[in-house]
Parts: sequence; structure tokens; C-alpha cells
Amino acid sequence: MNAVPDDRGAGIGGYRINLVQCRPFKVRIMGRGDIGLIPSSVPEEKVFLRTDGPIVGRSLAAPVDRLVYVSSEAYTLLGEQERYAVARLVGRLAHLPSGKKEPVVMLVGPGRWGTSTPAMGVPVSFNDIKGVTVLVELALMHAGLVPDVSLGTHFFNDLVEMDMLYFAVFPERDECCLSEDFLGRAARALRVVEPDDELWRRTITVLESGDGGELRLYADATAQRALCYLA
Repeated sequence: MNAVPDDRGAGIGGYRINLVQCRPFKVRIMGRGDIGLIPSSVPEEKVFLRTDGPIVGRSLAAPVDRLVYVSSEAYTLLGEQERYAVARLVGRLAHLPSGKKEPVVMLVGPGRWGTSTPAMGVPVSFNDIKGVTVLVELALMHAGLVPDVSLGTHFFNDLVEMDMLYFAVFPERDECCLSEDFLGRAARALRVVEPDDELWRRTITVLESGDGGELRLYADATAQRALCYLA
């Protein structure tokens, strides 16, 4: 809230009162273990995504136990009801049983997670994604629409309370990239969670780290840089 002089006599004591919305985008630097240096010599064919921010949350260096990826191209071809169905499906996939007590689950999808407008992103509820470790928004939908990302504002208080990491990827920026071709290559080294319905098969890819390979994420909230690659 701030007060500014108002010679029209409005407000309190000759001042006009403005209410300003504030969100505490505080970044906690310490992550799970030592973040160290983000690798600089990873071959491009092993890189899934790279970003130079924005990143909200704690720095993180960890294997990704499960990646749930919603294809931007496939999502834009869906009808509105199918998009809501995808949101519920994402929730189910995010909570599949895992051999780990606290698996690192990363969701990557187009536009705004949690939007009330399915054309602008996947309309999940927070219950759908509760317990997810990393939430990634892609500033990518189709040639005629590049949605504004949310910066986690739809669920900000929940993200803070649940200690979730958020970041966005702008594929058009020079320092950013997203490779859908990577998913096909990585499927030979990672475990593929097979789809059990047609909507999943057309729209969503689910990969898990295993004995054959490991998907690894480095996200440095201080430097505002992140890298996800096949180790």
C-alpha cells in the first residue's frame, strides 16, 4: 500500500491510497545437496532442456526419477474437454507409485500450469500436481500463440509451502532450448511408462530414470540457469 498527494481532497487527509499487490519472490539458495557447477560439456544430443530463467525456488541438483512431458503440438490439437482430461491424467501420472520415498517428479508442459483457460495451458488443480518436485512452463504453444508464462503465480503460496521448484523455458531465446527429439533418443536408455489410453499416447510422454540411464537436472536459482540432460 502507498499514499500519494491528491489535491482533489479524495482519500485520507488529502492523500489518495493505492493498494499494490506484492508477491514475495524470495529465492532460497541452498538446494538438495551441493549444486556445484552446471555442466558445460554435455553433448547437445543429450540435452533435453536449457534455460536462463526465470527460476523461482531452491537450487536443485538431482536425478529426475520421473519426467511427465505434455507435447505443445499435440495439446493444441485437442478439444477443450480433452484438455481437461489431460490435466486429470497428468495428476494421475504425477502420483504413480515409485520405489523411492520422495521421488523427484518433473512436469513439463506448454503455457501456464493451473490456468482456467485451457487454450493457454494445462488446467490442472493444485491437487493434481501436489507433491511434484519441479514445475516447468514452456513459452510455446503453436505458431499463432506464444502464451505468457505464469511465473508460478497460480500456485505461488502452495509452491512455497511444498518447496517446489518452478522455472520457465523460452525456446526462441539463444540461451534456451527444448528438444522433443531427445525424448525418442532417451527412451532407449530410460524406462518408458507405457500409455494405457489413446489420449496419453497422443499427448504425453513419461520417462523414468533407471539402471540403464539417468535424467539429471541442475537448476541454479542464484545464476537463474537450469539444465536437464541424460547422464
